[in-house]
Amino acid sequence: MFKKRKTSLEKISKELINKGTETCILKIRLLGISKIEDHFIYECIYIDEKILKKVPVVAKNVHSVVNILSPYVNKGKSEQWTAFQIGSENAVASRMK
Repeated sequence: MFKKRKTSLEKISKELINKGTETCILKIRLLGISKIEDHFIYECIYIDEKILKKVPVVAKNVHSVVNILSPYVNKGKSEQWTAFQIGSENAVASRMK
């Protein structure tokens, strides 16, 4: 049998960065149900330009999380700026109108 090894995301991210990885999604986790109909709130942990970032994303599904996050990767934007743009229910609701 294989033995499970628990490795922290910080350790994994450091290993990936040391190997030259610029961008990589490490984890997408469902946090809750959004006030916006048919949407959920996800937490996305990823490496962007060799920096570990964690942002909330309001989306319909995991596939949408990746599509929503894609335009904000490798742009030099801060974690806070990205979180405001894609993690705010109010911002998502205003874009839907």
